[in-house]
Amino acid sequence: PILIVDNLTKQFGEQKVLQGITLSLKPGEVIALLGSNGSGKSTLLRTIPRLLEPNSGTINVLGKAMSQTKGRALRAIRSQVGFVFQKHNLVPRLSALTNTLHGALGRTRGPQAWFHSLAPRALREEALWCLEQVRLQEHALKQTRFLSGGQSQRVAIARALMQQPKLILADEPVASLDPDAGEQVMELLQKVAKELGIGMLFSTHHLEHAITYADRIVGLINGKIQFDASANDMDIPTLRSIYES
Repeated sequence: PILIVDNLTKQFGEQKVLQGITLSLKPGEVIALLGSNGSGKSTLLRTIPRLLEPNSGTINVLGKAMSQTKGRALRAIRSQVGFVFQKHNLVPRLSALTNTLHGALGRTRGPQAWFHSLAPRALREEALWCLEQVRLQEHALKQTRFLSGGQSQRVAIARALMQQPKLILADEPVASLDPDAGEQVMELLQKVAKELGIGMLFSTHHLEHAITYADRIVGLINGKIQFDASANDMDIPTLRSIYES
């Protein structure tokens, strides 16, 4: 597995947000996290790369124990983890190409990934390839402030691909998009995970998306895993039950 989480706990003050979470993820596997607001989905996604520090338990990413990894070694692991969140966090006055290049900042030195005009040919071609994967190569030089919400999220995915990630963590990646754009983005995320062998863990409230695009579905209630099952074995009524508890 590229990700192993074992008996993970996290609390804020007296509030226990994660309570004994255990799961694993293989290359090319897609897992959907379901649960009502406050169930711990976002906290889990942020604790995996130690953007939040766990209280106990272990996290192993790409064969490295995260609790024992610091400084440059920690940054090296994070550089192989792509993040896709609701907010695209793009630089609006820079082009889609430059925003995509920013995904290489963790593996380059100097200003070569700051702007596409400074990037060497090989790096620029790699960024164009990433934009091609998300079907936005024709908008490469357009400032991202002129893109639609769905297009902006696809640029964020291209930027994540530019990291050459082994793992993608996506926190409700289509929550701010209309249904058609949301379908396109989920199809794209599943496609790149399968074709490039990238493990993906995404949270969602879209029950149909979980069944359609995930291999496994993990349901959380109050920071505890209620089920971890193949998407093929799940149905909408069963998934809806975690919102009724």
